[in-house]
Amino acid sequence: MSDQPPVHRLDYAPGRPPRKWLRRLVMAIVAASVIGTGLKYWPAVRDRAVVLYWQRQCMNFQPPGPDTVVLGDVRPGDVVPQPPRGYISLHTSPAYFILPGMVVTGPYTYGDAVCCAPICWGHFVEATSLYPYSNQPDAIVFLHARRNPCGLERLVAVGRWDDPQENSTLVASIVVPGDAGHLPKLQGGGVDDQLQGIRQEFWGEGFNTRKIFAGTVDPADESRFTIEFEWLDGVRGVIDGQLLDTGHVNLTIRPGPGDYDSYNKRMQDRAATQPAN
Repeated sequence: MSDQPPVHRLDYAPGRPPRKWLRRLVMAIVAASVIGTGLKYWPAVRDRAVVLYWQRQCMNFQPPGPDTVVLGDVRPGDVVPQPPRGYISLHTSPAYFILPGMVVTGPYTYGDAVCCAPICWGHFVEATSLYPYSNQPDAIVFLHARRNPCGLERLVAVGRWDDPQENSTLVASIVVPGDAGHLPKLQGGGVDDQLQGIRQEFWGEGFNTRKIFAGTVDPADESRFTIEFEWLDGVRGVIDGQLLDTGHVNLTIRPGPGDYDSYNKRMQDRAATQPAN
């Protein structure tokens, strides 16, 4: 007879089967919550994605060539040009039926028949509330991201702005880029805080310039850019632009044959040498 105590086996009852219906119910509730949240916030997410997409297109915008005319006139015998690639024609003297592809046959010079803006800029402005009271520039002669000497990146748009008191001027809008949590906004608290431009001496009464070409960035300085233009006598000038640490853009006409004083002197000399009628 063995001295070993008997071995008692512990028999565990099998666990209750999992409640599949409860797990499915929880999964259904979670899925419904996710879908409901997505449907609620999807329009805002979609709209923000559209804004950021067009913002990036504007910040990387490049004109199709160095001699891309974005603002200028047409004269008798000229063919009204089609807008350059990547641009849209904003208005071409519709009252006189001056449209792209037509030959100007009348005796008049149409000083704003060429008036263009990048397509991406139009979409960007439409997707945001960038300008109050729908007050915004028309022709855009420079569009790209610039970085001021302090390292802050801004979207810079230089355009022709119609001012009832000072006629047409070239001014710069500085846009603080948006991100996933913030919409883009103009630098400063109001329009007058961020607009610095070239006034009547450049593009004022009398339309002294015939053409303005699309501006280009300075590859050696992230804060600078240039815009070329052509006076009525065919001489070209250069506008130097720079994004400053103060949150403004400085626009100056480069000294030389293309500045305003030289142009004005040429016009006076020409008038003095013309024979009297």
